[in-house]
Amino acid sequence: MSGKQGAGDWLDQAISFLFAALATFFALVVVWALTETLTPIRFQPMALRYAMVALMALAAFGMGVRAVRRTRARRPAPETDETPTTIPESRLDLVRRQLAPAAGRAPTASLSQPQQPPPPQQPMVETARWRPIVFRQIYPPPARRGLSFFGGAPVAPPDFKWPRAGAYGQGAPLHFVMQWDCAALARQDATGLLPRSGALYAFCDLSWGDDMPFRFIHADGATQDWIEATPPADLGPVYGDDGAHLVPYATPRLSKDERGAPALLPRWPFEPVAIDYPAPAPETREDEEDETSGRLYWSERPAVAEALLVAQNSLGGAAPSAQDARSRPFARPFPSFPQDWAAVRIVCADALERLHRPQYLSPYEFLPELDETARAATAAKWFQQAAEEYGRALRFSPATATSQDDADEIWAFFETIRPALEPHFDRLVGESVDATLGLSGEGARAIPGDEIARNATRHMLAVETRRREYEHEFVERSGKPREEAAALWRERLAANAVETVRDVFAPTPNRMFGPPSYVQGDVEELVDTHLLLLELGGSKSVGLELGEGVLQFMIAPDDLRAARFDRVKLIRTGY
Repeated sequence: MSGKQGAGDWLDQAISFLFAALATFFALVVVWALTETLTPIRFQPMALRYAMVALMALAAFGMGVRAVRRTRARRPAPETDETPTTIPESRLDLVRRQLAPAAGRAPTASLSQPQQPPPPQQPMVETARWRPIVFRQIYPPPARRGLSFFGGAPVAPPDFKWPRAGAYGQGAPLHFVMQWDCAALARQDATGLLPRSGALYAFCDLSWGDDMPFRFIHADGATQDWIEATPPADLGPVYGDDGAHLVPYATPRLSKDERGAPALLPRWPFEPVAIDYPAPAPETREDEEDETSGRLYWSERPAVAEALLVAQNSLGGAAPSAQDARSRPFARPFPSFPQDWAAVRIVCADALERLHRPQYLSPYEFLPELDETARAATAAKWFQQAAEEYGRALRFSPATATSQDDADEIWAFFETIRPALEPHFDRLVGESVDATLGLSGEGARAIPGDEIARNATRHMLAVETRRREYEHEFVERSGKPREEAAALWRERLAANAVETVRDVFAPTPNRMFGPPSYVQGDVEELVDTHLLLLELGGSKSVGLELGEGVLQFMIAPDDLRAARFDRVKLIRTGY
């Protein structure tokens, strides 16, 4: 490349960085101004405003860096004096060629995408890329516990040592995230690289910060005598100081020793299930190719959703069906509600959250018959009562069942503060049912089957639903003029003759292997040489609260074959 070309590339990158950074910062300033103008929200005190400005500047810098990467990705290959004798093969063409023999089709050459070939992949990387292992939850949890589950305490050999942060294990204990039954995992492993006996464990500091220490541990041997490990006495709350905000049966609205954030995540068992990742369609948008440099990343395409639906239904038995998710009116959902002290804490925590700033409650929804002074006084009174009930619940383990007398008394209090609970009450009932099941609580026996089934879709890899065809879908499908098609759709609606449409909803799953998600592009440097050992995103169904964050643990094939889990690399980023 000549000096003139290099200077031009540098100038293009600088302009891209400045434009993206300034545009992002200006947009955030506008959002801030509109927020403080159109809503009662005020960012006070001044220290918070300074912090907001710093975060905005950081976001602007990040967008500028991303723009530079996109500029580099679009940069044409340097000109040479030699005429190429072959056309470079794109990533998509490489995939087509590899898949064609298995499908009985001759490979086809592509002349439309003359880009540089990506770095060569190791065979095991490519094998794992097309055979991801997802975690199909067993819902409701069975009485007999297996060796594959999220949260709780690990089941391990009697001499198992709980891992700690720091090079020499002298730091704070890490939080247990999940474990796998290696025998069950090996049956789904297309590479043959994963351990084939014992259990594999994942621990991590879940406090999102500058450093997130983690450990993967493999314990080998016969498992019949293994026991539940005892958490260290100094194991802090999950998510650190944010735990009181993120766990439903904790609250940040009381003093630090009254918040009730747990040290363990809820336990949710699963079965590892491998799927055949569908090859992408030949048509790809140019901007997507610029973004991903022609590599394969996880997609929520319909074909992927269908593959996850097959995995969801693969274990036999009656698959949970999608229940009516419409909110119900405020009423006691079953006679023993609240069935345990976790449910009491969940409802009281929500009341505390709504009542701690009564000035932000809508006067049209919250006690509209009272004036502002009376509304504030009532909110303060109810806040204190909810705090007392929450403090009472803290004296018990969350998984301990309430007596019928206690449940009746507490329900009478909930009815008293109904205006504070009603907007979210259906969600609170669902969260309390999940908490009881995830904590293996004593109150599980008192929960009716229909209440458990109502929460089932939260724990499914994919959900199949059927609905009436929307007007815009019919108009597009009919091929008729818009007004004529709309009138015809309304006629069919009145005659109850509208077509039924099948939908499959499947969010990106937590998984081993398969293509990683493309978040900010940070995983690009490892995607051709490393396997995706584990990708974790936020998953409320198992109590894994990462927000928009994504954790991608990458390992080289040779390191996985030798069980060198100390060489795993973490890519942590956010949407």
